[in-house]
Amino acid sequence: MSANDRTSPAGRVDLHALEERQEQEIARKDLVAVENTAREIAERFPDQSDDAAMTVAVARVGRGDSEGALGALNEALDQGLWWPAQWFSMYRDLLAPLEGNSAYKAVQERAMDLERRAKSHALPPGRILLGGAAPPTSPRLLVLHGRGRNAQNSIHPWSTSLPFVSLLCLARSSQLWSAQRYQWDDLPRSEADLRTLVGDLPQAGEGPSGPLVVGGFSQGASLAIRTALLQTLPVRGFIAVVPTASVPPDGSEPLLDLVPRTVGPSVRGVILAGEKDVSTPATRELHRRLIEAGWTVELEVVPSLGHDYPTDLPKRWPRIFERLEAKGPMGPQTYSTTTRER
Repeated sequence: MSANDRTSPAGRVDLHALEERQEQEIARKDLVAVENTAREIAERFPDQSDDAAMTVAVARVGRGDSEGALGALNEALDQGLWWPAQWFSMYRDLLAPLEGNSAYKAVQERAMDLERRAKSHALPPGRILLGGAAPPTSPRLLVLHGRGRNAQNSIHPWSTSLPFVSLLCLARSSQLWSAQRYQWDDLPRSEADLRTLVGDLPQAGEGPSGPLVVGGFSQGASLAIRTALLQTLPVRGFIAVVPTASVPPDGSEPLLDLVPRTVGPSVRGVILAGEKDVSTPATRELHRRLIEAGWTVELEVVPSLGHDYPTDLPKRWPRIFERLEAKGPMGPQTYSTTTRER
């Protein structure tokens, strides 16, 4: 286990429960409770503090307390936390009462300065390792987070796959998006990160030694597909949840353009797309081209799903791993539409 490894102590999956509670509080417009839950998240999960501080600020603005909101943002900045310009844009409507305030402009300028300084230093990738419940020869699953997320965010959805894998490696990019969130925008760096993270995983005879499968969400899903197609790692399969059309957000390398450059149909894949996700048309076309090229890839379009995880993901794992490990073709369909289980 390397110096950058983290294991997940019991209870860290509770982050998801706290986030669900907070969503209910937001729906009730109970902004005091929203702030209290954000503070609890920051206290229990320090690697979520940048998001929590922004949530506190939004809650205070919603209660008409602009000075308190600025105080929360400045307190976070004093702790070395920062947010990219894109984050401020995402919250523009919620923070609208602060627009035109010189103190708010100063907050954004401080954040930009901290971002410049943080990105001037090289950062190693990180990972969370979880032992699976399946035999040692079962797949080892490498998971890539979405853009603006981190390895902690991967625990809840992907830990439900533990009965089917021998090892779960939740990767964290070396590329900062905010103070505590990451991205895979730089492809050469992303490739190097994954080689580093996989390079010292247990080998044959040392514990989990099954075939390597790469999975991911959103941008991480696209990188998982790219990794499998180009074999930048020797993976035997991929699981992609709501992939974007391109790993770089500027669309400079569409996945569609990679199909003619692939090494051949040597891996199997499963793609879960959302019926309401704007990326799904591109995903359908990618799947069609992969099938034409001889790849064994199954696409499931989940009704009513946007750019998110299916709520029934735990129930889907048996079929997903069955498809990845099967020897024959996955079926004649170009895609399948499944009913969302509740």
